[in-house]
Amino acid sequence: MSFNEPDLCGDGTGAACMSIQRCVTAYQNYMMPFNNTPGVRLGAPAVTDNGGLNWLQDFMGNCTDCHYDFINLHWYSNAYAFSYLQYYVRLAYSMFGMPIWITEFGMTSESYNTDIATQNFLKNATAFLDAVPYVERYSWFYDAPGYLINANGKGLSAQGVIYNSYTAPCPAWATGDGSCY
Repeated sequence: MSFNEPDLCGDGTGAACMSIQRCVTAYQNYMMPFNNTPGVRLGAPAVTDNGGLNWLQDFMGNCTDCHYDFINLHWYSNAYAFSYLQYYVRLAYSMFGMPIWITEFGMTSESYNTDIATQNFLKNATAFLDAVPYVERYSWFYDAPGYLINANGKGLSAQGVIYNSYTAPCPAWATGDGSCY
């Protein structure tokens, strides 16, 4: 993986906030030396769901001699936006035609995310992401009391139990005898 949210700028975001040209230069200097290294896969910069796909398209259009094995996405919304997650993932694949890693996805801090709605979203999202052949990896993001950890910080919340106990069939992208690993 390369850069964290170079498309997002703002105080306190934790994002890289990089211009296209700065990111191209950094990718060429710091990532491309690993191209063709056995066992190493190069990921495009991780972009947000708020204009990030357009940023990534511009980046790839300017980094023409760069290599990527997968694109890296982040997605946040509310528990009622499952169709938006589906749309975003499908749009990313239609734009780039590459394997997808979703290294951050989760809920915004909006107060109308009920526990039941979040649990239902999580069940639907994990089933969808496992069924899509071009999604190779995904990770729920943000772990704090009230999210995957219970309010007292000493165990899993209901959402945490769902995420921790979820078992999927061998992912669609896996090859081999079906054992996956």
